[in-house]
Amino acid sequence: MSLKINALIVGILFFQCSKKEQTAEQVQSLPFESKPVMSTISPGFIDEASGITASLSHPGHLWVQQDGGNPAEIVLINEKGLIKKRLLLKTAYNRDWEDLSSGAGPIKDSNYLYIAETGDNSQSHYSYSIFRFKEPHPGTDTIFQFEKINFRYPDGSHDAEAIFVSKQADIYIITKRDSVSKIYKLPYPQNTATTVTAIAVGKLAFTKVTGAAYSGADNEILIKTYNNIYYWKLSENELPEMVLSRKPTELGYEAEPQGEAICFHANNLGFYTLSEKPFYVSAVALNFYKRK
Repeated sequence: MSLKINALIVGILFFQCSKKEQTAEQVQSLPFESKPVMSTISPGFIDEASGITASLSHPGHLWVQQDGGNPAEIVLINEKGLIKKRLLLKTAYNRDWEDLSSGAGPIKDSNYLYIAETGDNSQSHYSYSIFRFKEPHPGTDTIFQFEKINFRYPDGSHDAEAIFVSKQADIYIITKRDSVSKIYKLPYPQNTATTVTAIAVGKLAFTKVTGAAYSGADNEILIKTYNNIYYWKLSENELPEMVLSRKPTELGYEAEPQGEAICFHANNLGFYTLSEKPFYVSAVALNFYKRK
């Protein structure tokens, strides 16, 4: 979201208020470090980051996407938070882009990027979209070819800021503003010729979800709210909707001013978070939580 009043209030409260302390035993048992390695992002370049995912075509880099009202582009940064490239999606429009994910797609053994045009603060839109395209190769400056998966919900409008893509190339969408966040699914293969109806597959025990990430290699899921990060480990043949019905592990997390984006490291060495930059801070940081 783009400096919306309610989000700013929530962000200020969470940023200024300390989280309850975890016991030493709880911290020791967590799969990731509780203190991140922080790399400052230069202000003025990606101030409204709402989605992030690791690059598989550019080792040591990540893709970032910004919120609605910004250019229809993805930004390549390195693991120190330095901007390396901006790629425009030709003819696309950023109505309200809210998350960025990577995963499998129509062509076997190819990595795809997925942009979630799923934001809807007023919960008034009839349909939403997912942009899908092969991850750009080095040297690409403009993305000319992409697919647009248009969908609606079976039960009316929703504001959603989190998606992830399973290793079966199913797309999962998690809502934000419902009393508890709901989970919807667009099973593969997704129809790009018409507007399809997402399938309701579950709900979480909490709300205000702002980002999600999936690791097909290690069968793991991360879901982020403004002040918490939750973790699930899947068994070999377990579908995401099955594991998300279980109680998650709450990870250690350093509160960010308006943290919305999360992703796994490309080699699963940990995970990253990134915040929008609200007016009350001079800069934000790319945060890396190492796997123990």
